[in-house]
Amino acid sequence: MKNYYNQNHLEKPMGFKPFRIYSKAYLEGLLAKNASEETVNGYGKDLEMVNRFLEERYNGLVVLADVQTKDLEDYLANLRTKKNYQPASVNRHLNTLRSFYNYAVKKGWTTYHAAAPIDQLKVPKKERTFIEEDEYKELVNAIEHPTIKTVIQFLYYTGLRITECLSLTLDEVNLERKTVHVKNGKGNKERVVPINDKLLPILVDYVESIRPSVDSNRFFALKKTGKVSDVYVDKICWFHSKMTI
Repeated sequence: MKNYYNQNHLEKPMGFKPFRIYSKAYLEGLLAKNASEETVNGYGKDLEMVNRFLEERYNGLVVLADVQTKDLEDYLANLRTKKNYQPASVNRHLNTLRSFYNYAVKKGWTTYHAAAPIDQLKVPKKERTFIEEDEYKELVNAIEHPTIKTVIQFLYYTGLRITECLSLTLDEVNLERKTVHVKNGKGNKERVVPINDKLLPILVDYVESIRPSVDSNRFFALKKTGKVSDVYVDKICWFHSKMTI
């Protein structure tokens, strides 16, 4: 066990606290910088997995100063070989570690950036696929759920990601100005998306005739939950896509 105090016990060297303590401080720093809740939660889960790996490896609390590049390389290799993570997912965990160590070095917690020497895995490029107009019409016609039908129409005409779409609030969809204000886009960036003339009457009908009267500020809402989950949308779309084959 290393001695983390000097001889007169007056000074404490960098990185003497447990890794999990610094992880918590890092997440609090992200919140202070107005990082999205989704980002903070994701990084928190990644770092908790790292901490569990380290504590199992060393059979107890691990201080930041003891964590070496080899530890992180073995952790990432474990994700790939034992947990069957895809390269893109492994790289996401590496990005979390890089961000954490960037912050740790900046804050003076350590001068050793253990994640810096690690290279990302090569990710096979996937060609992005787009739904054809005929396929879109066939799917929309097959979906009977009025709210989910509107969600699919909204996605098709705006090009928003499903998480962006389902997190929109009532005041972020302005039917008078024909605009959608996306506040939590990729990279936590904001943008304004126009509502075209084909989508506008669909949304007007949704607001006036379909959306339930619920205590929720979500634009897309169900009576039972006050919101719509991407899992539910996927479930209905998958079912009806099979029915149209």
